[in-house]
Amino acid sequence: MDPSALTGWTGASLVLLAFYLTVVRDWKPESGRYMVLSNAAALLLVANAWMNDAYPFLTVNLALIVVTIYTLIKNGWPEWR
Repeated sequence: MDPSALTGWTGASLVLLAFYLTVVRDWKPESGRYMVLSNAAALLLVANAWMNDAYPFLTVNLALIVVTIYTLIKNGWPEWR
């Protein structure tokens, strides 16, 4: 599997995992573990978008990362749970 496909599928899988854990396992979107998982997914999807020249998709994922970092700076590091 080429690096572009690997980063894309891994990032997409992590997004779905974060969604599943939030809906089914009662993870809170403001929890530290959700933010780590969500940002790991976004970073992989940014890499994938860069490799495929998909700049609108890259912009959306960069915006998600920036909003998360802003939230962390504003509110401090949340509880892991």
